[in-house]
Amino acid sequence: MNIEIIDDTMIKLVLSKQDLINFDITYNDMDYKNEKTRYAIDLIIDKIYFEKNIDLKDKKLIIEAFPTITKGCIFYIKIIDKFLESIKKNEEKYPVEEIEPINIESLRDILNLNIKEINTKINIYNISIRLEDIESLISISKIINTYYIKLILKNSIYKVDNIYYLLLETKTKVEKNFINHLFEYSNDIEKDSLKYKIIKEHGIEIINKNAIETISQKL
Repeated sequence: MNIEIIDDTMIKLVLSKQDLINFDITYNDMDYKNEKTRYAIDLIIDKIYFEKNIDLKDKKLIIEAFPTITKGCIFYIKIIDKFLESIKKNEEKYPVEEIEPINIESLRDILNLNIKEINTKINIYNISIRLEDIESLISISKIINTYYIKLILKNSIYKVDNIYYLLLETKTKVEKNFINHLFEYSNDIEKDSLKYKIIKEHGIEIINKNAIETISQKL
């Protein structure tokens, strides 16, 4: 088991297939209501304490688990107490100051000076779409290529445990309608940068770029 301290509020653990066997748990059976899962987490917390001298007992935690292609698992442990402390420290360090009223002419001048910067700023969403089979992948790719391809900045296909994932980077301004349409083809669509990165890091790369265009043209 590999333990990585990401920051004061987050710990990453990579468990191998053998680690899960040793803990007598599997990714599919993980449930904190399950006694084996609770026991495994207690052991993991003890190991973090002995190896990293970080005591998580009696702490409020959020634990997320993701499978790996090698039948192992990745845990992300969010320490809520520390997270709230960091927010409080930031608030104390950067207190909200009262802003003097600004007249309409001054506001217009500010807007005119910064209009180019505002117009060129593009917000991006990372989206992962889970697809059970190749037929679903082909269908959704053709829909996106027909109606939404101009909204897609980047796209690729990865595979994790025989499940296809279509990964998209898309513009936010039309993201809501776009996502609603895609739900007709997949009920597992996530706007989650963390999951997006995990799939890219641990999944099998099928098509690195322009996956939608490639599938639509060749299939």
